[in-house]
Amino acid sequence: MTTSETDNPLAYRSAEEFARLCRVLGDRLHYLNRVAIGESKFAWEMASAIKNLGKALDARLKDPEVARAFGNGWEAGTMSTEEKRAFLAQLILDDPHAPIPGRREDDTP
Repeated sequence: MTTSETDNPLAYRSAEEFARLCRVLGDRLHYLNRVAIGESKFAWEMASAIKNLGKALDARLKDPEVARAFGNGWEAGTMSTEEKRAFLAQLILDDPHAPIPGRREDDTP
């Protein structure tokens, strides 16, 4: 790691560290909203979204169903661009553990 990376409090080296950083940033924004921003509902929602971003990455990055739905650098996924964006919005804004659209809980992989 270079000196500039060690001096950067936002530097991360893995998906797990990114998830942890999102939790810390979300918690910090929640705190600042309470003590300095003025209990803004917008800031509260943004802080929650930042925390959910990290939770979703941590929970879903290695999920084979998500990998199949999104595809990779060689193969297209099973979801359209619009479906991917809607699913990401659901993960970040509502529930980082939301099921993939169109997949029932009783389906087996």
